[in-house]
Amino acid sequence: MPGRRRATRASRPGSGKGPSGRTVSLLVAAPAFFTIVVIIVSLVVAANRNPGSGRKPAPASPAPTPTPPPDGWYTVKPVTGQPHGNCVAVLQDNEGEPTVSQHRCDAEDKLQRIWLQSIDLRTYLIKVRTSPTAFWCTTLASPAERARLHVKPCDKREVRQRFVLEPVPGEQPATRPVFRLSPVATRSKGMCIGIDTAELSPHSTRHALHTPCAHAAVRGYTFTPALAPRNS
Repeated sequence: MPGRRRATRASRPGSGKGPSGRTVSLLVAAPAFFTIVVIIVSLVVAANRNPGSGRKPAPASPAPTPTPPPDGWYTVKPVTGQPHGNCVAVLQDNEGEPTVSQHRCDAEDKLQRIWLQSIDLRTYLIKVRTSPTAFWCTTLASPAERARLHVKPCDKREVRQRFVLEPVPGEQPATRPVFRLSPVATRSKGMCIGIDTAELSPHSTRHALHTPCAHAAVRGYTFTPALAPRNS
């Protein structure tokens, strides 16, 4: 009838109005909604796999193995785990024989300068200059435990004048690498060169001696390059 308004038809279930007032079907909106859900799930899974970081930390590189010292003059210091200020030196023992020992470091002491001469990659002659024209070699007195190391004329045939330098595992500070000193003659039996701890004073003369590596009283030795002894 004229003047009568037509009734507004109710919206059908599953439909709605868009920003322009047009009807938007759920069949059209569903793909976009599904895509958003997939993105959210992917982000959650990735976050759970790597909490707090988008990348796994790279594995630490193994520390390089220290290379043996090249031939040359050195100041040699025992490493005991405690500061001591001692160096390897050549002193006379009670029988008057020149013996490898430990004594207070002295930059002017010619017999605290040690010459390393390599035979192969890790095997050395350990020499001391006994006169301006003569080198003598460190020599293991005998294969017995607690034998001392004397300084004697070098002999190419003498296996007891040959020593192996090996890096000490877990004892590699940032300054100088630490090396274990073993006689070639007894290395296969687990023997090393240590320091006699029988002396009571920490700064008294202590002689080097032949001992099982586990009881050497030193963890190893450092080798610091040094100038040649004066007047040589």
